[in-house]
Amino acid sequence: MPKIAAASLAEHRETTRAALYTALDELLAESTFDQITLGAIATRAGVSRTAVYNYAPDKAALLHAAAAESAERFADLVETLAAESTDPTPDLLAEMLRRQLLSHAAGVRRLIALEVDAPESSAVAEAVTRIRSITAAVIDRGAAEGTFAPSGDRHLDVLLLAGMVEVAVRQIAVFPLRADAIVQRTIALSLAALQSPAEVQEVHRRR
Repeated sequence: MPKIAAASLAEHRETTRAALYTALDELLAESTFDQITLGAIATRAGVSRTAVYNYAPDKAALLHAAAAESAERFADLVETLAAESTDPTPDLLAEMLRRQLLSHAAGVRRLIALEVDAPESSAVAEAVTRIRSITAAVIDRGAAEGTFAPSGDRHLDVLLLAGMVEVAVRQIAVFPLRADAIVQRTIALSLAALQSPAEVQEVHRRR
């Protein structure tokens, strides 16, 4: 069995953890979570089965950790983009959606398996709450500038956008060759829902 080499213990642990998550992703693409065993994950990752127990007591715990890693990385990406961007608000929202869709698609199988086969993850829920709060702030910013014309129910607007993103990432996971078309259509529908027709045309003109 191949060994994972690293310069330090901390680096070794991080490399092994990443290998386990990648192995889980690959196996989830081939079968259901219920059919996957810790032994199969260890073999695919190139580590011993006993080594897996240093990271998770069972496969459900490993799935929780992997899903939390995806969701937290996803939330960090959105938070950084919203804080650092100087783009017009519609462009900012479009870029947030684009990055979310492409980044989140990589870990979507973890989240789907978590919904179906494991209890609710508080870490994932916290990341989702962060993302929705950031999205709400961007919608508020656009409304204050007059570039967005939200429905008047911001909570509903955020939930509908989140639902559209969820559907889109699932479609990307199933049809990866259509990722670009799915991303563009999701962005177009999202902006159309929030902006006046004149603003939508201006965003397209700038692109």
